[in-house]
Amino acid sequence: MRPSSISKSKKLTMQISQTQEQPRLPTHEWITVLVILFLLATLTGVVLASSNSIGTRELGTPHYIVDREIEVFIEGAVEKPGAYKIERGACVSDLLALASIAPDADTRKLKLDKKLRKGQVIKIPHRPMITVHVEGAVKTPGAILVPKGSVVSDLASRLDLLEEADGKSLRRKRRLKDGEVIKIKTK
Repeated sequence: MRPSSISKSKKLTMQISQTQEQPRLPTHEWITVLVILFLLATLTGVVLASSNSIGTRELGTPHYIVDREIEVFIEGAVEKPGAYKIERGACVSDLLALASIAPDADTRKLKLDKKLRKGQVIKIPHRPMITVHVEGAVKTPGAILVPKGSVVSDLASRLDLLEEADGKSLRRKRRLKDGEVIKIKTK
């Protein structure tokens, strides 16, 4: 390269670098920009401070609408089947108390402490019944329906015994059989 071309390229590079420098604002323009920013910040602060008191109301504690009662249904071996409104959080045992459980109800598989859910249907099965014939020292001899699985001692509360009846035979824990004849002896 020639010396004159080197100096021309340096001059050109210097001119390009000078033209790429950031333009500078004069001092009076900087002061104007700062005053505008200060005014914007002040106005924003005033608006935010006044928005808490102007145009808003204190609403107080929010109230949520929640059903305190749920509707559940019970059917089967109860005296009062149907729909019940019961307090949220109630258990199966609470519902059974309202519906009055029938004597032939089979509650062995029920979870009495289980919480009820809205719209739930509880089905109480009937215990299978057997017929037992009672004879002897009783006021009304004849056939009695008892739940399957009952024992002889369960009959004591269901029978009207004569005064001369010997109640010892009713203390047994033996299971009753369908069609069985129970003889109540006299003393």
